[in-house]
Amino acid sequence: MTETAKVALVTGGNRGIGYHVARQLAEAGVHVLLGARDLDRGRAAVAALAADGLDVHLVQLDVTDAASVAAAAKAIEADPGRLDILVNNAGIAAGFAPPSQASLDEVRATYETNVFGVIATTNAMLPLLRRSPAARIVNVTSVLGAMHLLTDPTARWADLTPLAYRSSKAALNAVTVLYATELRDTRITVNAICPGLRATGFGGGSPPPGAGDPAADHHHLEVSAGDLLQGAGAAQHQSRKATVRSMPGRAGAGRSWRGRPMCSRPTTRSFSGRPTAARPPGSRRKAGVRQYPASPRAWAESRTM
Repeated sequence: MTETAKVALVTGGNRGIGYHVARQLAEAGVHVLLGARDLDRGRAAVAALAADGLDVHLVQLDVTDAASVAAAAKAIEADPGRLDILVNNAGIAAGFAPPSQASLDEVRATYETNVFGVIATTNAMLPLLRRSPAARIVNVTSVLGAMHLLTDPTARWADLTPLAYRSSKAALNAVTVLYATELRDTRITVNAICPGLRATGFGGGSPPPGAGDPAADHHHLEVSAGDLLQGAGAAQHQSRKATVRSMPGRAGAGRSWRGRPMCSRPTTRSFSGRPTAARPPGSRRKAGVRQYPASPRAWAESRTM
């Protein structure tokens, strides 16, 4: 690791999306700390990346264990002493039952990782992120947690009602906005990304039909890694608006949906917490707030989970 290299921590980095984000950050010259709950799986992932000559090191980290989170923060403080990028990737889908059949144990387990784990890890790493000249926190979310799709009966996923997972991602979106608001006048930018439905075996099962290969569809994760690196540049902090960045759902599907706000409709208050210009009567546009496509169905059907 060079003195000028950026430092990134990727939670849940031993497999799936986290593993490929870790790989692409390392390929871009970032010193990657690969967070893994299981030491054996973490060692195997680091060994595979190191075999390709990448600068990746293992940090044992269980985001649901306060002692583990504190120990990871202490280890990073000792070496390398700072963080430039935090990718809160660790997530689970403990159950896909609809609300009337949801188990409270499954809901609690999902929130422990997808929401409480993000908060615990972020708060523990904030002192290290504050040492960076320009830091980035990125939370890996899902379009299933987008409020405008949760409330749209015509949306592609309208009939998919897994209480634990969808509500946890909606909560994560809110958490992202609140951190972005609090930190808007600091050198830390907070965002969320939605990589789409990837063939990672997420949730313990086989990849569902239509899922893209995270290793083959490099453009999905290159956008993510590019956003992370761009956010760690010293001149990237003019805007503090929290956004969801959804990657295209299929190979060659086109451009990324850059900067889509996480609420269901534009409001008279921007995500930086500052009021925007009032909307003229009868107008659909507001100064400083990006608009959604006219048809939510057209947007939802153009992408994956």
